Amino acid sequence: MLKTVNNFYFVYEFCNGGTLEQILKKKGALQENIALAYFRQIVDAFKILNRHNIMHRDLKPENILVHDGVLKIADFGFCKVLENPDEMAQTMLGSPIYMAPEILKGEAYTIKADVWSLGVILFRMLFGYCPFESTNIAKLIVLLENEELDIPSENKVSSGIVSLIRRMLVKDAKKRADWN
Repeated sequence: MLKTVNNFYFVYEFCNGGTLEQILKKKGALQENIALAYFRQIVDAFKILNRHNIMHRDLKPENILVHDGVLKIADFGFCKVLENPDEMAQTMLGSPIYMAPEILKGEAYTIKADVWSLGVILFRMLFGYCPFESTNIAKLIVLLENEELDIPSENKVSSGIVSLIRRMLVKDAKKRADWN
């Protein structure tokens, strides 16, 4: 980062593959093996963040850069360093469609909110859309409160991946999968 009297300048590595968002807009749903290869890279990056008790809080395909097939997490502007993994945060930050239900409802949340975001990204990579979509936050909250997770059966996704998605996209954060 560079700064002048009036400005901050963030300097990023050039990533020749653009963003995961651009890939998903171009290709739609990805084949399971490709989605899992991407997901593995994202999870490996998050293992490091988790080890240092860092909550990203704005994970979405636009913030995942691609360089020569390697995915890189970007935009740490909303991240929070926690004292411990169970520490709670309350600020509503991020992109609503990727936000955990507890954040959207204005409740305190833990690092498990990032697990939700990862689950939404995996779902989107496999099916081409997000599991709960609305352009309005109030409607999104209603969807999350009233609709069950619907995993399309016409897409041939292995049962293990369906199980993983179901554990990540649990609306009750206490019951949601954690990093361990």
